[in-house]
Amino acid sequence: RYTTWCLQIPYKSLANTANFWDADCKIVTWISHYMLHLPPAFQSLDPSWEMKERVVTSLVR
Repeated sequence: RYTTWCLQIPYKSLANTANFWDADCKIVTWISHYMLHLPPAFQSLDPSWEMKERVVTSLVR
């Protein structure tokens, strides 16, 4: 189950940490999950959404 603290993590801060690329797969899964399931209207509220998508896509590849 996804927890609310995930929503409170500043993505930029997460990406800037040395541990980001070794991060718990749950965080990557969380990002992927919400990219697939959030309504487009909600996604558009996040200015860094496209950056998230690019990073997750690169991780999946």
